Amino acid sequence: MQWLQNPNQNHGNNLDTVRRETSRNFSVKRKKEYLKTETDDTETNSSCYNIRDLYRCISDFKKSYQPRANIVK
Repeated sequence: MQWLQNPNQNHGNNLDTVRRETSRNFSVKRKKEYLKTETDDTETNSSCYNIRDLYRCISDFKKSYQPRANIVK
């Protein structure tokens, strides 16, 4: 509201920081929900003895994040 009434640089920067923080919080929440559903699927595959699907879930989970190291020679 302050930015709409008096649009100067300080109010614009404050609005940008608030936007950044909220988008960060939403992305963390989405990631937690995704991981929870993946672990639930893996648990159900384990309890139902779906071995092929269980190992498929595990390998997909391991391959999803691949850190890269940039080494300068």
